[in-house]
Amino acid sequence: MNKPTEDARVGASVGGLRLPLLTPMQEEIHWVDAEKGGSILAQHAAEALKSRELRVAVDAEWQDPRPLSLLQLALSVRKQPPTVFLIDMVQPPCESTLDWCRKLLTGKHEVLVFSPKEDSRRLEEVGLLPGVDQSNWLDLQRLDWGLGNQPGLQAVAAWALGRWMDKSLQTSNWDQRPLTREQQEYAALDASVLLQLHDCDRAALPQKAVLHEKVQSPNPSGDMAMAQEKERWNSYRSHPQRQRPRILAEGARERNDDLCFMLPAALTRLMRKLRGLGLDTAILREGAPQRELVETAENEDRIILYYNTKNLLPARVCHRTYMLRSTSPDEQLREVIEAFDVDVNSDCLCGRCVQCNAWDWQLVGREEVKDNPQVAAKTLESFDEPDAEKCAEFCGQ
Repeated sequence: MNKPTEDARVGASVGGLRLPLLTPMQEEIHWVDAEKGGSILAQHAAEALKSRELRVAVDAEWQDPRPLSLLQLALSVRKQPPTVFLIDMVQPPCESTLDWCRKLLTGKHEVLVFSPKEDSRRLEEVGLLPGVDQSNWLDLQRLDWGLGNQPGLQAVAAWALGRWMDKSLQTSNWDQRPLTREQQEYAALDASVLLQLHDCDRAALPQKAVLHEKVQSPNPSGDMAMAQEKERWNSYRSHPQRQRPRILAEGARERNDDLCFMLPAALTRLMRKLRGLGLDTAILREGAPQRELVETAENEDRIILYYNTKNLLPARVCHRTYMLRSTSPDEQLREVIEAFDVDVNSDCLCGRCVQCNAWDWQLVGREEVKDNPQVAAKTLESFDEPDAEKCAEFCGQ
């Protein structure tokens, strides 16, 4: 592709400040697939890997259920304008080309990423990160930008670069071939912008205090103060058109009865903890398309607990979606309890089976189940009668 030119159009008005649109600048972009681009990637990679000043910026795009649709690698040596390679994973290149990708993703040089957990998982799934040490990876989201613990890339770019990233193509069809020119430029920018952020002088950013005060993430659920979140969900739970009306009387089970959650498959540990508190929690089966998550939530009036800012959900379910800030299951559980004003009560502990979500189940002794083939021998050796504390501990794992 030819080098894109700078676009000085206004990208957005952020808190009254009009920011120019962030677009690819000066980088050279190459498409790599089963038929072309492999030799160019090999030539650039071989030369770049000789330098101690090599930096590689990484991003990825996908279209579930495919684990990876596109891999973006931006190479820069001695802070020169980068060369960006868009590696097609729908019609992937030959194994030797993929091996060059593995070398660029590993080694002693610095690899720049932004919130890479899901990208890393998918790269491992397709064999591009076969259990390698990622200690050379620098997650730019974790740097102190003065924007909270987990700022989005859009907010960081606006704050640090004074430019607005258009993320409208984030949820476009990344499996279609050929990709549009706009998709390719968007994908290249998602990688090359990491080099710009790495080069910026973060020590000088406090001088832009006005911008810092004004920039807000476009995600209304992700950056609200917790008090606003509680107000939002209290209002949602009391809405007269809900299938599950909120009950404010009786015990904890009744007061929590309208809190019915829907989780993506990756949040299995959180699912177990929520069921352990007696909360009705459904989870998407492994490998199921994202639309099932949305359809189940809509059909059963469930609240979606979500975490992935790359695979955005349809706008029609934003009112029933809560974006988790925390990454550990324990912190996520505390977050849900606070945001949704969950009534935590000992009578509800282990209230639901962590495997099937059923509420109506019984605690039985050893003698009653000793001949049941579904009960493991080790369980019979360890337990002789129900233990509420041990049950609660099990449900929390």
